[in-house]
Amino acid sequence: MNRILEYLKKYGWNDRVLTRDDFDVICLDEGVTSLETDTLKWDCTFILQDGVPVILLSRHLYRSARLGVGFHCIGHWLWAKFNNTKSANISCNLINTSHVQCLDQTDSECLSHIISSCAVLPRRVIETKSIQQVREQYEYCEVLLELRYAVRDKFNI
Repeated sequence: MNRILEYLKKYGWNDRVLTRDDFDVICLDEGVTSLETDTLKWDCTFILQDGVPVILLSRHLYRSARLGVGFHCIGHWLWAKFNNTKSANISCNLINTSHVQCLDQTDSECLSHIISSCAVLPRRVIETKSIQQVREQYEYCEVLLELRYAVRDKFNI
């Protein structure tokens, strides 16, 4: 897991708030196709199709939420890549109260939560602002805020 987090630092991960442009650069560098669609029953889906990583993002999500789940899916891809996994098909919804409990695992779901929460709420932000200020400035849902602070407390990230 540490190798993957170190790899992402070259993009400014956990140093600054990453943007859609950053997400697109990472996808391009990684050979990941990212598409937005109206037809998903999930918020995001990550698949390997004939060895090509594909991220499908639901257009019904608010822009910041779509970015968060996009980085979540990047986490699944990097887990598959760094662990030489030949297939990985994941679908998930952003609003899920079990996200914090997933931090007790050492798998791609835990890694993806760490990557997404730190990409959109880097350490500098949560250390210099109250949770209320973060909530007002970035308009993230409570689950994402809870997850980000849990990542800080559990992993010191």
